[in-house]
Amino acid sequence: MNLPIDVDLSFWLDLGAHHPYIVMWRLILVGGWIPIVFAISKGLKDLWLYWKWIVWSGTLNWVYLAIDVPRENDQSLKAMEGFLAIVAGTRRALTKWEQWYHGMYNLKTSLEIVSIDGYVQYLIRVEKRYRANLESAIYAYFPDAEIIEVEDYTKQMPTEFPNDEGWQCWGTEYDLDRPNCYPLRTYVWFEHQFGERYFIDPIAPFLDMMTSLQRGEQFWFQLVLSPVPDDFVKKGEAEVDKIIERDMPKKEDKTLAFVEKIFHPIFSILREVMGEELIPLGGETKEEKKSWPTMMQHMTAGQKMGVEAIELKIAKVAFNVRLRAIYWGKNEVYNNHRFLSHFHGYLKQFQSMDLNSFSRNQRTKTGTDYFFVRLRNKARRRKIIKNYQARENTAGANGFVLNTEELATLWHFPTAGVRAPLVSQVASKRSEPPATLPVEGGQSGPTRMHTPVRRAPAPVGLPSE
Repeated sequence: MNLPIDVDLSFWLDLGAHHPYIVMWRLILVGGWIPIVFAISKGLKDLWLYWKWIVWSGTLNWVYLAIDVPRENDQSLKAMEGFLAIVAGTRRALTKWEQWYHGMYNLKTSLEIVSIDGYVQYLIRVEKRYRANLESAIYAYFPDAEIIEVEDYTKQMPTEFPNDEGWQCWGTEYDLDRPNCYPLRTYVWFEHQFGERYFIDPIAPFLDMMTSLQRGEQFWFQLVLSPVPDDFVKKGEAEVDKIIERDMPKKEDKTLAFVEKIFHPIFSILREVMGEELIPLGGETKEEKKSWPTMMQHMTAGQKMGVEAIELKIAKVAFNVRLRAIYWGKNEVYNNHRFLSHFHGYLKQFQSMDLNSFSRNQRTKTGTDYFFVRLRNKARRRKIIKNYQARENTAGANGFVLNTEELATLWHFPTAGVRAPLVSQVASKRSEPPATLPVEGGQSGPTRMHTPVRRAPAPVGLPSE
């Protein structure tokens, strides 16, 4: 016998007869306070974490390292990949106490190329505690390079427009057109045999553009590197499964496996009586569970290449990246269209129909349309300059993921075949110092030409012969 269920709707029907403020109050009393408490709690949590970040950031000591590249750089881009892998070593696992009480986070590293009046300089911004690591890595892969500490060049430029110095600027940040797991075309694509030349350096047109700047012009190029998201590899594997239409095996039901184990003796008896193999309760044999049907045999060559490229990308060390570019010019020489088209064209060479490509982020570019154009352009200029100066990795565009091979393609020292006379280079190739070269203190022996490293004195009481 089915009993009727009485539902009392008088409370909800009665709400329509009251003032909206009373309605809101009654809804809060009957449970509406729960989402409000959650929202306030999340806001307070984020505010606390942001405050601790600011406090800890004030304790950091950033240094700016200018690198004079070897004049005859005979190292392949594999060397730059090795250097970037060492940069990834700055990441460490932080405890909850370090994150929430001390406000610590994994430090970011900024790779930059700047042209001032046509003079091109490679720079790295790094926290002081990791300076020795990065210098050692550069010297290990590029023994003829020279590194000096310099001031932050961005502080000399204005952040307001118009300004008394007569500076104008154009800037933008970049996104990837497809998911992060799809790679860009890298330097491997530029290797081919043509006469005696085997490698066409993709950075050559960019450096040519940088060295063509006139007096009163500047171009800033920045890659801010931070630790890659933890789910990057899993998302790449899921994308591969989606492309090849592979049905991954479902997790085995433990309850069903337990039931099968209990009734296994009965199944054995029935198997002997009936003389045939019984299908498990799951409805499929173990052989069927192991078979993962895919569409690999029906895919085009481009699709197969895409799958292989994704697997190669997620197999290498990767970073979360912010890419920014800013062009500066005095009023009398300012010509942003030439450099805008040239720089966009430079990035276009890394795109592929089946892989990935760059595109300007619409929220950060300094060119706007339709409403309040001058006001919006002014605000965007101010914002992108401040993000560039702070080497920000939490504001502006969302960023994307690149591995060491892609980063080495975008930021590397020009190879020997690149003719960029205004790129800051080592004056001459280094040679080993003579063994009898006098040094301070009257002793003789070889000296290091790198940045000097202070060594601790030897401990007292060591056994001697």
